[in-house]
Amino acid sequence: MKSFLIRLAFNNALRKKIWSRIAMQLKYGVPLLIIFQNLAKQYKKNAVLSAIFNDIYEEYKGQGLAGALKQYVPYDELMLIESCESGGKLHEGFELAERIINAKDTIRKAIRSALTYPSFLFALLIIILLLAAFVLIPGFEGIANPAEWQGFGYLLYAVSSFLGSVYGAVFGIFFVFGVAFTFYSFPNYTGEYRTFLDKFPPFSIYRMIVGSTWLFTFSSMMKAGKQQVDILHDMASSDISTPYLKDRINKILENFGKKKFGDALLLADTGFPDEELINDLKTYAELPEFEDKLYKISEDWIKQGEQKLMEQAKIVQTACLVLITVIIIGIILAYKEISMSLGGI
Repeated sequence: MKSFLIRLAFNNALRKKIWSRIAMQLKYGVPLLIIFQNLAKQYKKNAVLSAIFNDIYEEYKGQGLAGALKQYVPYDELMLIESCESGGKLHEGFELAERIINAKDTIRKAIRSALTYPSFLFALLIIILLLAAFVLIPGFEGIANPAEWQGFGYLLYAVSSFLGSVYGAVFGIFFVFGVAFTFYSFPNYTGEYRTFLDKFPPFSIYRMIVGSTWLFTFSSMMKAGKQQVDILHDMASSDISTPYLKDRINKILENFGKKKFGDALLLADTGFPDEELINDLKTYAELPEFEDKLYKISEDWIKQGEQKLMEQAKIVQTACLVLITVIIIGIILAYKEISMSLGGI
């Protein structure tokens, strides 16, 4: 319950605001201890936030910055702040942590935008089918034998009968179970067929989302002064990394000591984070100031990922609209055929 209240109170939006203010004040020479003390006073009317900042203030005096923040801040943000602190550029750590949150928010907004309308259309499609099964067809059964209907009328009756039967209920249960299992497999399945599945939606979309976030985090930590191999080892051992991400990172690490970053991604043979991007990174890795280039590439790739999500969503939207149109036309034709068979009712 405590961790839930912390996540609710010290959320992404508030952390962005706090990190920005801390970075600004550090630039102007305000000691971090004073900053935390002032934050505790500022949020004294909010019991949860006041307790958080008071605890950070006390822990910072005894355990340092990493010890003070570790139970309140996501691992990737903490690593950036800690890396920049050790490099003597603490304000940059808070700036990079703010950018990590912005990058994740961009991806989340793209996902919500991409899924909202297709989800509405799919729900509408299910409602139309259920109305036909439990309202339209039963209304005709009292005055005619549906088994004698022809064409679209009989097809509508067959579909409605299936949906209203035990078999339809079993199909619905298996469908829901299949959707739930698919969502579970996104972060957890790492078997031999995962690389193949990652080539096709929806697994390719998940790969793109995770890959863009991972690359931005990786490049941000490089920008903070952390060594590439140390970043990968930290990510692979982190509790917040999913089995899928750990598997991809470990495959990169298998070749990382012998090869450069782009080559290690290619030899991992997983297509992670993206096959076209891997070929580009092989070229960029040979150029000077690769750290700065990779950071800019990761920013651009998040924007491209947002566009790809919207493109995928448009495909799903079109498919749903076509299905809804076909079903509505089918219901209209079925109604006409049934009415004619009943003598124009």
